[in-house]
Amino acid sequence: TTASIRTIFEDRDTNLWFGTYTGLTKLKGGKFTTYTQKDGVSGTSVFSAYQDNQGDIWFTTNDGFTRLKNEKFTPYPSKIGLFLGLSFQILEDNKGYFWASTAKGIICVKKSDFDDYDKGTRQSINYTNYGKIDGMKTNQCNGASQPCAMKSRDGRLWFATAKGVTTIDPNKIKLNLLPPNVYITKIVVDQEVISLDQAKIIAPGKEKFEFHYTGLSFLALEKVKFKFMLVGVDRDWVNANTRRVAYYTNIPAGDYEFKAIACNNDGVWNEKGVSLKFSVKPYPWRTPWAYTLYVSSFLLLGYSMVRYRETVLERRNKSLERKVGRRTEELNKKNFLLDEKVQELDNKNQQLLLSKAQIEEQNQAITLSNQELARSQRETDQKNQLLEQANLALAQKNEELTRSKEQLAESYKQAEKIFSAMTDILPGTVLDEKYRLDTKIGAGGYGVIYKATHLAMQRAVAVKVFRPASGNVNAEALERFRLEGIS
Repeated sequence: TTASIRTIFEDRDTNLWFGTYTGLTKLKGGKFTTYTQKDGVSGTSVFSAYQDNQGDIWFTTNDGFTRLKNEKFTPYPSKIGLFLGLSFQILEDNKGYFWASTAKGIICVKKSDFDDYDKGTRQSINYTNYGKIDGMKTNQCNGASQPCAMKSRDGRLWFATAKGVTTIDPNKIKLNLLPPNVYITKIVVDQEVISLDQAKIIAPGKEKFEFHYTGLSFLALEKVKFKFMLVGVDRDWVNANTRRVAYYTNIPAGDYEFKAIACNNDGVWNEKGVSLKFSVKPYPWRTPWAYTLYVSSFLLLGYSMVRYRETVLERRNKSLERKVGRRTEELNKKNFLLDEKVQELDNKNQQLLLSKAQIEEQNQAITLSNQELARSQRETDQKNQLLEQANLALAQKNEELTRSKEQLAESYKQAEKIFSAMTDILPGTVLDEKYRLDTKIGAGGYGVIYKATHLAMQRAVAVKVFRPASGNVNAEALERFRLEGIS
């Protein structure tokens, strides 16, 4: 931080805290973190720090106290009843009370009251203020230099002031446990004092009200503090401190109750206090009877206006009915003519619809025909495609057949040459271990005839050897060859 530092404090966890004119800064693990009113700090400037036995850290600021508990800041500013304003340093005595030096003296607060306030069991925090009347030479304490207060080993508390040092021994201070009696001393209405009996009913038209009260205490009468409330106007108690008068202006007509309570110099409250019930009367023209008359007159006037309005409307309605009758008759005639025109148009529309239906049927038939033609065309295209594929395959087969015939013809030529050459060397050959070819005796288109000997029977036979030729490789040629052998 670059702000001016008012105090430096080390807590039990070895964290360093720096109170500045702009807030509160913590140094932990080499990291600085700054806290302001947005984080729960009660004021803008921090003057001192104190850590109690429970580990809570208390900070004094320019607007009350701030407590750090469980990593959470809780502010206790002046508006909750401390009336501290600027507070410099906190000390804790051995009885559970906080003592703090301020610019308005030294205050004493019961520490447990802060816990009760946090729990919501109390709406404000009470305190006891010590100043010149209690023996101090001045109410102004010092806090510009720290520490500005300390607790000695014997339990006494020491505070630096603008006029020396003030010491307090909490063990020797006796608490005043007797609450002050509270009384209403007078009522002033528009600068005129009236008695309490007269105040119970106040005439209309009054503007300024003063309620004077007091509290009687045998000790430190000037330290008696007050709270007041006008039931029907105030939602909560008004903290008047030591002021003994309450001011109100322009109170509307109605029933009210003024209440006042007080506490003594040690903060002991008389919760019962004192109260005064009274009524502020309205002007005659603002009474319930007057308003009833106003409402009745208004209703009567309204009824008269309604009746007049109904009469005027009734006359207008009759005139309108006559006009409407004439207009209705004219409209009926026009409607009759219009109905005839509408009927004629309906007939034409029916004819048009019929023609349209016929055209739609024809279009549908044409569409179906087109679809059928398209389907036939697709089938024809498919068949043509298949035919083209078949023709292509047939052409390929014909080419293959032609090549096969050419190869076969060439093979037959070669076979014929081989067969012709073999016919001359076959004599002496034994066929099927049965026939021995002896001599060639003839030749023809289907084969060659040899004189042969049947080896088993030793008998002369004729053997015809089939000639391999292109004209001989069919069933007809084989059958004729067989018949020639039989004959």
